[in-house]
Amino acid sequence: MKKVAIVVPPITDFYYTPHRGAFLGARYVKNFLEKNDFECRLFDFPNKKQKKTKLPEELGYLKPYIEKNDGLFFKEYKRFGYSFEKCKKEIEGFSPDRIILSLFAFAYSKEFLDFARFLKKEFPKIPLFAGGSGISCFPEYFEKTGLINTVFCGEIEAIGEDVLKALKGEIEGIVKPSRFTEENELDFIIAHTLSTKRKNYYSTLLSRGCPKNCAFCSNFIVQGKKFRTVPITKIERTIKQLTLKNANINFEDDNILLAKDYLLEVLKMIKKVEPDTTFSFENGIDYIFLEPGFIEQLVNLGVKQFNLSIGHIDKGILEKNKRPAHIEKLIETVKLLEKKNIPCIVYFIAGLKDDSFQKTIGTMKFLEKLPCLIGISPFYPVPGIAGFENKKIFEEKSPILTKGSSFYPWNNSLTTKELIEAFKIARKINLSKRKH
Repeated sequence: MKKVAIVVPPITDFYYTPHRGAFLGARYVKNFLEKNDFECRLFDFPNKKQKKTKLPEELGYLKPYIEKNDGLFFKEYKRFGYSFEKCKKEIEGFSPDRIILSLFAFAYSKEFLDFARFLKKEFPKIPLFAGGSGISCFPEYFEKTGLINTVFCGEIEAIGEDVLKALKGEIEGIVKPSRFTEENELDFIIAHTLSTKRKNYYSTLLSRGCPKNCAFCSNFIVQGKKFRTVPITKIERTIKQLTLKNANINFEDDNILLAKDYLLEVLKMIKKVEPDTTFSFENGIDYIFLEPGFIEQLVNLGVKQFNLSIGHIDKGILEKNKRPAHIEKLIETVKLLEKKNIPCIVYFIAGLKDDSFQKTIGTMKFLEKLPCLIGISPFYPVPGIAGFENKKIFEEKSPILTKGSSFYPWNNSLTTKELIEAFKIARKINLSKRKH
């Protein structure tokens, strides 16, 4: 039996959200390979030790904002994960025959390739493979380095046979899917991510694919545009094998509200197995699908927080980004949640094309009046999304600049200074709301 180490390399950033660190893509690969008689171990290094690290040279323009800190901006850059040497020892202890590196976001490509170079030097005889969402959007970027034997794109269920051939040394280069997966092929993975004195946190995914056409989203690149849901029988089988004590399950789905009845059925099934389980939607759900009666059902089933995604408030910006808007419904939804004492965070993107500092401030003034916290996300591109189909720009600029926390003015609609100022204003508003 071949032993495969599935490795999520350390990352560097200003922040990291551990209770969302499920790395479901890597877990799908592990599950698939184990079904095919491989012995696997997942090394999710970003969930390990964190340590202050040097600010990358590419982000030198952020130094003035860090040094003149007023408590509303980040204070230090961090490495989330062990040192490369410590990672090597962890992997070495498993004695793998193959190593698959998983990259969940293109923004961490620099750290990823630095780690790949390190492993290539330390384990010269072990074939190195790579996959994940961050790889799939621009596989040529990684293939041309010569570090990776085979680069995997797309969903493991769709390219599984080629992955097995690659691990045997029969395929090299880039493996791309000829199709997207069907519903009956979808696996169900639920990962324990964090434990506190009060809660045990889990993350999972119930669906794949996005039929929408939002210009700023990259979901379609890996999962396609056809919406599919995981068979409930698979979910129930897995849930019954767990001990969900004081559990909160976070659904990372973008579009699960496209299947309302399905979602209710899943929640009811889980509550039947473990009545104390609560739920959340950390990745954000579309408020347009939230009718009052449906909200009532979700709250009664244990949804304890609603993260709502709006894109922006400006209708002109939303139209150009192919994102529908219904502002009155947003107001109605947030106020209904307030009546039920359910916390709510409303997320929007600053720095979209045709945005401006005035429009961003207008969005925050609007949200400041609502009973919700403000989630501000500086725009960052992913290779292949609208306006960034020409991937040459990602070869000319460091991938570090594609981190939202880099506050890089990709659309030149807001400057770095304005993006940071908007970020600080949002935090100040949130601090004020929390006090009250």
